[in-house]
Amino acid sequence: MLIRIKYIPNYSLNKNDDVGRFLEVYLSRGERESKLELDEVPVGNNLYEYYIYNQKFDRKLYLATLKLGDKEGLKHALIEKEIWI
Repeated sequence: MLIRIKYIPNYSLNKNDDVGRFLEVYLSRGERESKLELDEVPVGNNLYEYYIYNQKFDRKLYLATLKLGDKEGLKHALIEKEIWI
């Protein structure tokens, strides 16, 4: 767990917030620390694998495979992976 947090830190923001707002704050916060990005990799049938990618350390954490634009699914994946605490 500690290694994951070093590369892919978690962040506390009100869980009633929109996932777009969370990602805006979380990823901009990462710019100062380690260049975090949300990667969407197409896998076919309108499905995408979502990752949080740390550009500085070239590490990524798989979040989920979701339909493009599935904001609720992405929100649940971020919470489940303890990125959004």
